[in-house]
Amino acid sequence: MPGGDGRYVLVAEDDGNLRQLLVTVINEITGMPVGAVDDGAQALQHIEQRGSPALVLADICMPNVDGLSLLGAMRGSLPDVPMIAMSALSNADEAIATGYDDFLLKPFDFDDLSGKLQRWLAGTPGATGSEVASGSPDQPLGPAAT
Repeated sequence: MPGGDGRYVLVAEDDGNLRQLLVTVINEITGMPVGAVDDGAQALQHIEQRGSPALVLADICMPNVDGLSLLGAMRGSLPDVPMIAMSALSNADEAIATGYDDFLLKPFDFDDLSGKLQRWLAGTPGATGSEVASGSPDQPLGPAAT
């Protein structure tokens, strides 16, 4: 696996609209480049090609390789990369118990995402750590549980 410089955030989310919104919002919050993939298998390929990210934000329920399997694969080779789970199901306890560092319940708002990114990226080279601009969207990000 290439060394990588950890100066990007990787988003693994199978909902294309939410994935694109997260790329835009995370880049705005952190000032860092953002890689985006559809599932855990693509996340592992992305890391193989680009190297270690500074942080991974992963949906729990994805096709092919889900978020829990992605976590298991990453913890063996990249134990120090912070990983935040996302889900519309309230399975925060399971995600944390299996090794995720943090959890976002969908739909989450801009401030929740910003706070978690700033917490886990503090001190990361290339991260601006800037506060969310005033006038941020009040709409929740992500689908509601059905």
